[in-house]
Amino acid sequence: MAPSAKLSPGEEKDFQRDTTKISDLVLLDEISSKGITSELSARYRRGEMYTCIGPVLIAVNPYKLLEKQGSIYRDGVARFYYDKTPLEVTPHVYSVAAEALKGMRSKRQNQCVLVSGESGAGKTETAKQLMQFVAIISGGGATLEATKQQLLDSNPVLEAFGNAQTVRNDNSSRFGKYMELSFDFKGDVEGGTVSNYLLEKSRIVGHGAGERGFHIFHMLTLGADAKLREALSGLGAPPAYAFLMNEDKRVPKVDDAKEFELWKAATTSVLAGIGYDAEDEREVLSLVAFVLALGELEFEDHGDDRAATAKDPSKLERAATLAGLTGGALGTALTSRTLSKRGGRSSVQMLDAAEARLTTLTLAKETYKRLFDWVVRQINQAILPAHAATSIGILDIFGFEIFDANGFEQFCINYVNEKLQQYFIELTLKAEQEEYAAEGVPWQDIEYFDNKVVCDLIEAKKPTLGVLALLDEAGAFKGADTAKLMTKFDQQLKGKFGGHFHPSTNLNLRTTFTIKHYAGDVDYKADDFLDKNADSMFNDLIDTMNSSGAALPKALFEDGRTAEERAKRPPSVSVQFKGQVNELMAALHACNPNYIRCIKPNDEKKPGLAVEDRIDHQVTYLGLVENVRVRRAGFAFRMEYGAFAERFKMTSAATWPVVPGDARAASVAIVSAVDPAPRLKHVAGAAPPPLEETTGYVLGKTKIFIKEPRAIFALEGRRNACLARVVS
Repeated sequence: MAPSAKLSPGEEKDFQRDTTKISDLVLLDEISSKGITSELSARYRRGEMYTCIGPVLIAVNPYKLLEKQGSIYRDGVARFYYDKTPLEVTPHVYSVAAEALKGMRSKRQNQCVLVSGESGAGKTETAKQLMQFVAIISGGGATLEATKQQLLDSNPVLEAFGNAQTVRNDNSSRFGKYMELSFDFKGDVEGGTVSNYLLEKSRIVGHGAGERGFHIFHMLTLGADAKLREALSGLGAPPAYAFLMNEDKRVPKVDDAKEFELWKAATTSVLAGIGYDAEDEREVLSLVAFVLALGELEFEDHGDDRAATAKDPSKLERAATLAGLTGGALGTALTSRTLSKRGGRSSVQMLDAAEARLTTLTLAKETYKRLFDWVVRQINQAILPAHAATSIGILDIFGFEIFDANGFEQFCINYVNEKLQQYFIELTLKAEQEEYAAEGVPWQDIEYFDNKVVCDLIEAKKPTLGVLALLDEAGAFKGADTAKLMTKFDQQLKGKFGGHFHPSTNLNLRTTFTIKHYAGDVDYKADDFLDKNADSMFNDLIDTMNSSGAALPKALFEDGRTAEERAKRPPSVSVQFKGQVNELMAALHACNPNYIRCIKPNDEKKPGLAVEDRIDHQVTYLGLVENVRVRRAGFAFRMEYGAFAERFKMTSAATWPVVPGDARAASVAIVSAVDPAPRLKHVAGAAPPPLEETTGYVLGKTKIFIKEPRAIFALEGRRNACLARVVS
């Protein structure tokens, strides 16, 4: 990616911060949900999608491809933001990316960027822009350029398998992704790794009205040419498949056939270096077609022996061929189950038609999930860095979900969002107040909702079991059902955990319970919790797929378990997911965090339309009011004395051209030059004065703190004027 020309002075002006306008919500006169919503809405209607709260970026989804305007995402803009501080420029995703990259390079400290918000708020596109910025700013060279292109091309590869159209979002991520970009000792990107979380497996076998299955299903069935269709045993178009709800749904302005060609090119670009070829591509697509073919299978009972058979043997044979199996082997695996007994003995249990159908759905979901995991592993193998020194992680994960009907998937999604909100609270609101205490800076605590109690309600193991532990406990007993699970919930959770759990009092909704989340109350239907939490694969299915004559399905279902492990109950979905969440949180805690809060302005996906009720709800549950209050009550700016003196040394004769040895004294000289009578409070080592007296500059133990953003703008203005005189 060749460097582009710098922005012209006129172009630079478009991105320089105008101190007469409010782009930082800390400057608002009215600190309330209404005031913040009104300002965000007004800015959005003017075409200003980005706003900030200090270092936290607020991004309102523009619902249009801004890059096609040749405007705010071109290379010159990225380089301009990298050369400036956040105080000098308008809010932008590139400003967050620049601070993360500069912090990593200068401090050798791993960084992460948390992109959060509800479904359809623009998280995935924002994450792409972060990656694009890194690609622009990183160094050149053929090898490095190839690595950067691989990282960028991994996005469409993953989106094909993990994204789908929903009622709220035409390209909704139905899995969580943590992309860790790795850098060498020079600070240039040299590879990365991808971690994926909680793929929405239920979407593989069906979806809601007005939605679609995963993109790859539609891309393949609409984009395959005649030769490929023949190779895939007569692949049909979307209306031919039950898993696609027998409908041919098109996403507006998206050509699935064209996207299929782009996916093939991107996959080859990413994986060619590890030997991925046309045969690998055929096997991948054959398994996608196999999953769709499983959805076409129907079963019927024969006699009283529970023995089910396929209604249409030709459909069974076609599905089996796509997976490298015989129709007989696949049919046996779908209609019977081997039961292990003591002493190494076993018996075969025949399944009825309903059980065979459920087994088929389980195989379809597990095959697709394992294929998706395989794709992620191949990408990681292809982009694995050789000698990573530091990293920047980008978290793009499903936003909080509240639907008319919320099941196990929404519960898991909202659980991880509670954990991320807890992380945000700890690393912004708590950390801000703790920093003031450590520096001896006067401070009055700001109240905010600490959602730890909700996290405990979901994940606690002692002294009281939370929802996940109770779910696993109930699932361990034979004959467990939803009624027994709800009884257990009522007995163990009602009246505890701060009243954030409420069973339904409606007799017609006895399988429904409510959790008071930080984002609002959510009613969950527990009918599917036990089944989806177990989601167990019979050993017969694993063994049959592993016997395939095709390399890929055989590899996907390779079983390295011992006989003893095969006999045990496999870990539940919630146990596996909780482990993944804990790993993610550990990774985030090892990094310096940067935040982007995405907001969905309307449900119609219309550019320029700001529905204030929708925005206000998100402002509330994202905790933006508390965020502004903490920032406003505290200090908008803080910097270590040495760095402060070096940046502003040209503003004072006492510090120009060389900063004297005492950086603290130099900092005082600088603010005195800008403000002849600065309201300085030397608080380190002394009792803090009342907060109302500390309205100017405060000297902490190691940093200078500036309360008013306008004072920072005055400093920056004097610095720019002095630099202009030096240059002239």
